[in-house]
Amino acid sequence: MKKALYIISAVCFAALFIILCLLDNRAHHIAVAPLPTWTPDETVASGLASGVVLQEYSIQPPLVCNRTDADALKMLDTFGVNMYQWHSRTGNREASGLSVQIIRRLNLDSPNDLLKHELYLESKDEENFVHTKPEMGNINGIVFSRAYWQGVEKVSSGSYARRGFLYCTTDTAKAICISGYDRTPCSDSLCSYQPSSWQTLPVIEAAAVSFRKR
Repeated sequence: MKKALYIISAVCFAALFIILCLLDNRAHHIAVAPLPTWTPDETVASGLASGVVLQEYSIQPPLVCNRTDADALKMLDTFGVNMYQWHSRTGNREASGLSVQIIRRLNLDSPNDLLKHELYLESKDEENFVHTKPEMGNINGIVFSRAYWQGVEKVSSGSYARRGFLYCTTDTAKAICISGYDRTPCSDSLCSYQPSSWQTLPVIEAAAVSFRKR
């Protein structure tokens, strides 16, 4: 009886081992889908300027925006961050912008970690803040994590509906975070979004995905 039980146990163990090996072999042969490649939208690419050098990188900024005085951003160097910004204005108010952060010292492991950190910082400046689920993609050979967000900004001059995007990576020697946004004055108490007013965001995002290593 004991011998029979031993044989049955051995057979069951062998069968289980074979099944696990087959499953493991199948898993190794399942093709991993390549990451999508993000490139500038051809319909707005004409709105990009020539490439601008940012250390060992470059980017094509949007023609609708003017570069912020670099001296105003030098204080960030102390914290290991080089910030580059471009803004557009409608009348006397800021209407949209593009920012590139090149971070020299960072203890975050992945693009998603950096993206989540930046989304958290953005949420502190907005009411009714929401964002999309992070997604991974490739920009000129660099792996980025991306999310879109929207919220309401309330300042002394009034309330503004804002929406934007974040592209972040730790896939280079330095961490990079590229952000863009568009804002418009709230037209009612709900601060409803007006799609017709978001005319510069597509070209600002096209600028973001023109980022590359030199």
